[in-house]
Amino acid sequence: MKKHIALLFVLTLFQTTIHTIPNAFCCVPVADLIGTSMKEMRTKKSPIQSYSDMPFYDIGFLCPRISQLLFNEQVELLEEQGDEVKISISHFYYKTSVNNLKHTTYWTQKKNIMKFSDISKQDLSCIPEVPCFMKKTVPLKNIITLVLPSKNTKTNTLFSAGTRFVKSNNQLRPHYITVECFNPTTKKCEPFIISEKACDWGLPCSDQGKRRVFVSQLQSWAHPVCGHIPYVLGGASIQTFYTSSDFTCSEFMYKNKKKKFYYRKKEDTTAPCTGIDCAQLITRAAHRAGIPFFAKNTSTMLQDLQPVTKNDTIENGDIIAWKGHVAVITDVEKGLLVESRAYSHGYGIVHEIPFSEQFEGISSLQQLKTAYFEKKQISRLNKAGKKVGTISNIQIMKLPLS
Repeated sequence: MKKHIALLFVLTLFQTTIHTIPNAFCCVPVADLIGTSMKEMRTKKSPIQSYSDMPFYDIGFLCPRISQLLFNEQVELLEEQGDEVKISISHFYYKTSVNNLKHTTYWTQKKNIMKFSDISKQDLSCIPEVPCFMKKTVPLKNIITLVLPSKNTKTNTLFSAGTRFVKSNNQLRPHYITVECFNPTTKKCEPFIISEKACDWGLPCSDQGKRRVFVSQLQSWAHPVCGHIPYVLGGASIQTFYTSSDFTCSEFMYKNKKKKFYYRKKEDTTAPCTGIDCAQLITRAAHRAGIPFFAKNTSTMLQDLQPVTKNDTIENGDIIAWKGHVAVITDVEKGLLVESRAYSHGYGIVHEIPFSEQFEGISSLQQLKTAYFEKKQISRLNKAGKKVGTISNIQIMKLPLS
């Protein structure tokens, strides 16, 4: 019996410490990732059509999206199966409530991934190193990260915020940053000129500086100049801004109950859906600030982050979480938070709102702390101010800066 327990421990340890060895990278602006191949999941449709049909949001079974890759993100190619490939990544991981296993494998379309062996060594040097949870690193040296979507007019490609590039040795224009950008058509790296306003080109070294950048980035994404960043189930991209009129809602029956799911307008056939969910909003902002934060879902954050104690000072950037959702405190004095909120509560966007519009009877940090430390039940509100649920175990957790 003891031998069996020891063997189980070793196997579990091995599973949770597997290190991704990159041998390929994402060659499209945004790629949907799912947990099981579409060929197995959707037998009545082709995998390509099934990927294209995924909505922005639903109750789960119509939308198998778990995450998204961005252009240049390195992966390990594990398996090829028809039009799909199985990959492993190192910049995010997730856990379930069942065990402590760090999950890093996904399926995506084969066309989204290019092997290192298919390009020259010189061009391979233009693919930036990715953040790695095993090393607890977010490489920043000579790397430029987009903070806003940016279009390469030469290739007519719109890249998401969060996309990373290697900075070019040859800077061509003042107030712009020149980076090396791989062209999948020519299979060559070419210069791509980005406005300084669309990318980070200088990051603080101190922990408090990183915290300020993290919060500022979230607030910037919550208050874009035009439109809003949409909530997308499993989304990890910020490529296009939308208004509420850009969506269409459909209804269907599920277990004798009427449910809703959301698509783009029918005339918009672009795939995949671009937008971001509550947890990956935090991870993308953390990487932009140089913070080694790798949890991609709420369950993982609840398991891995350090809960605030009575001796701690709650600061801007600390995280509020409960089962199924997570948000970030952005102003402790005014009682504000940033979140990516689902459509069922009347939002469907990334926004910054007062505590009082999220939690009934809570408008200040002190009231939130009291509810947390005294383990009080909290009523959650929707956009109309109506109760939509009860939070029985809210958590406030420190932003992990190192």
